[in-house]
Order: sequence, then structure tokens, then C-alpha cells
Amino acid sequence: MDSVAYALMRDSIRDAGFLNSISVRPKNGRYEIIDGLYRYNCAVELRLEAIPCIIKEGVSDRDVLAYQIQANAVRPETTHTEYARQLQRIFKSSAGMSFPELADLTKKDTQWLRDHLRLLDLTEEQQTWVDRGEIPVENGVWLAKIPQRFRYEYVDLARAMTVKEFRPIATGVIKQFREMVQQGRYDEKLMNHGIPQAYLRNISELRREIKQSTEAGLVIAAEKCQTMVDAWRAALKWVIHLDAKSVEKFQHDHKKREQARILREYGGKNDLASDADFDELAKGGDFLGRLQLYSKGKAVDKRLIQGGNFGIPEGKDEIVDLGTSVDLLVFARRPKAIDMKDPENLIIEYDNKSDGFKRIAMEAGEKDSNCMYGVSFLCFERTTGRWLEFFCGSKSTRIEAKKIFPFLPLTAEAIAARELEDVEPHGPLPLTLESKYTEKGPYSWFTPQVKKCSTPFTKLPKTDDIIAQVTKFVNPSKEGPEKVVEPEPEQGKKKRGLRASTLEAAGHWR
Repeated sequence: MDSVAYALMRDSIRDAGFLNSISVRPKNGRYEIIDGLYRYNCAVELRLEAIPCIIKEGVSDRDVLAYQIQANAVRPETTHTEYARQLQRIFKSSAGMSFPELADLTKKDTQWLRDHLRLLDLTEEQQTWVDRGEIPVENGVWLAKIPQRFRYEYVDLARAMTVKEFRPIATGVIKQFREMVQQGRYDEKLMNHGIPQAYLRNISELRREIKQSTEAGLVIAAEKCQTMVDAWRAALKWVIHLDAKSVEKFQHDHKKREQARILREYGGKNDLASDADFDELAKGGDFLGRLQLYSKGKAVDKRLIQGGNFGIPEGKDEIVDLGTSVDLLVFARRPKAIDMKDPENLIIEYDNKSDGFKRIAMEAGEKDSNCMYGVSFLCFERTTGRWLEFFCGSKSTRIEAKKIFPFLPLTAEAIAARELEDVEPHGPLPLTLESKYTEKGPYSWFTPQVKKCSTPFTKLPKTDDIIAQVTKFVNPSKEGPEKVVEPEPEQGKKKRGLRASTLEAAGHWR
């Protein structure tokens, strides 16, 4: 309230009175301001006894937010990216809202909304240039459509060119990238090379083949069998989906999935034509969410979340508050070390035997080192139904991490390999994380406490989703927003498959 605009408003009210009434709604026996907070503050500062109001009955929280967004859209002091963040907040706060409903609520054209939301894909510096007018808004939209890995090369052009000049350049880059991905002409480093996984055919299919033998000739021919042993091996491969035809189908499907992933992760969101696409944009990214216990720091100081609560950071000033306890299913774990000295070039190590991991672990013991190491868990959270990563990287959380291990999936193969006794195979067991206030001398903080959860999960992720998430988690990609350093596989060792063995391999890191 120290701005020139506020001072002018205050002086105008003092000299000429109110030209426009503020809007309020009844709430809890009092009145809550819908629109006109600055005018109300001016009245308080001027010690006025009364202020003209329009009382609106039956106004919901959603209506208030929509009204404020509509009002802010016509105010010159509201920047384009501020308005985009307001749009994102209203979409997230209204579960199940469709894209057309948001357009109707804000009284804006759907394409206008799409364009403004795309601005949030730009860096903070680029968003500032848009707000200042150094980059025209339309150029900012087209810049956001350009695949992220190429975007930096075109920032200067977006600032220097008119919309008419920059649009054909941006559309050319987007079209070229899409054609490159669809034709397979992209950097091989972006591709995750999948390995066909063995899994049994269903009983009805096996019984049908025993009676009719419709696949026998095709399988024997495809495997180029020359002896009875070759035919026997071919039959076994067919039973577990590792015959030539099944492998070819897997590779074809995997390539399609990888092309879609690369377009999604590196190509930007360029064709927001459906509600699903818009919803994905409003969620702000495609990366695994992070479950965090907040103790102190900027988020608590800014009152984005209360100290002692678990939360999921969604953006710069947005946190999904989960309260003081969360229920989880833990599917996998992996070692992890992070060097955060350079926030724009995070270094992450996943091999606890590598020199990089050992260096980070050693530096983590030093004060203000910006280094952490420990165990990272892949979790499924009950209330949000989301996959999250829970990283136990501090000394207190590393101690508590050991208590999570028994809740991980345990297979018969793992029991035999580790020579465990009186233990039965089981899937992930539900657990509860609760925050505990800890005080030691002049210092105080919150730590997570692991407890057994007595309430079973009624909504579980699908098997294919579990397999995909665990596979990605235990085989972290080298690409993405962070610099990830992984060791080369030891000679003679192969990556382990999934289905029966993946949960064991992921859930029991030795």
C-alpha cells in the first residue's frame, strides 16, 4: 500500500469521497470484501465512519475468485503472467472443472485463456520481459510453444521481432521438431530403450492353443526352428510373450509411447485442444511430485503452509497442504544424493558406490553445504491418488527411513536370496507418516514418524501404471530439468526385468 497508485486513490477519496461502492458478502455474522480492498484500506487510513457497499447474497468461494479475476483482468496494473497464475489457481481449486466451464466463468475466449496459460511455461525472466512489454504477449505465447530445449535460441528474436515476423519462425521450429520425432530422427539420448518383459499368457489363451494350435506354425516359422529343441524353446518363449512376434509388437508399441513422451516432455504443449490437455497444463508439469514435511523456511514464513504439515510443492507459491499426517503405499526405493550449490544445475547421483555420491555424502556433513544424501521412496498417496517421491536426505529422516523398509513389497525370490525366515511374500503395506515436533537445545524442528496404517487402501493404481512408475523410478532418466549422473552398467550385468522381479529389485536395494 505504499505505491503511488494507492496514494492517489487515498487522496481522491479524501477530497471527493467514494465514486464507486465496494462489494461484500455476508460470512460468519460479518461481511467479507469481494472487491474493493484498497478502497476499504483507504477508508480505514482516513478514519471514515462509513463506506458505501453493495451486499451480494449467496456468493460462493468459487464465485468470489471468479469475480476477482474478472475485475483484475481489466485493471492495467494486473500483468499477463499474474492473471495466468490466477487462472491456474481457480482451475486447481475447483476439482472436476472443465475447460469450457473455466472460459464461461471468467468471461474470456477459450483461445485467450490457452494463450495466457502457456506463458507460465516460460522462465521467470522471460515472463518478466512479457509483463514489461519487452516481448509482445503473442510472441511470448509462440515462444512458449517452441520445445523447451530449443527455446533459448529464439528468445532474442521474440524480443526484437514483431508478431507477424516471429510467428512463422516459431511454427517452423515446432513443425520441424514434431516431424523429427515422428520419423525417429531425434537424439538417441532422449529415448528410453525398453526391454521386453516376460509375463504369462492367460489360461484361456493357452487352452485354446492346445485345442486348435493356431499359433504353432507361425511361432515355429518366425523363430526359424530346425530341431525339436528349437521348437520347444519357441513354445516356451510364446508362453511368456518373448517370441519374435510378441517382441516385435512390444518394440513397436514402446517406440510409439516414447515418441509421445518425447513430444510431451521436450516438445512443449502445442495443441491444447481437449480438456485433458488443458488439465495437464494447469497441473504445471509432467514430473514426479515431491512429498515434503515442512518445518521452517520461506514457505512457512510466507504462510503457504503451516510448519509441521506435509505438502506437495506445485510451483513458486503453491503447495498442496496434506496436513500433519499422510497415508502411503511405498512401492520402490533407491539411493539418492543431491548437490544443490548451483540451483540451475542440480547434480544428482543414484549410485551409492560412485565417487560423486561419496563426495556429496561427505560434504553433506558440513554446515550450509547444500548437499543431501539418503534414500528416496516411490509412494502412492491416499487422499490425492498421486505418485510422489519422498526423499529422506537429512540425518533425522535417514534414521526414520529404515522403518519404511518393512512396508516395501517382498517377493518369494527376495526372501530366498536374503535367506529370511518366518517371512511371507507380500505387496506394499500401508503406512502412515506423522509429523513430530523435536527440540534439542536452542534448536527445534519437525521430523516424520513411521506408523502402521490400519485403514486399507480402497483405491489402488492399475497394475500397468505401477509397472510403468516403478520402472521409471528405478531407472532414472538422464534427461530432464536436473543434471543426473548415473554409472555405466558393469560389464556382464544386464538390467533386470519387471513383473515378478521388478518390485523385488526396486523394493530391496542392498
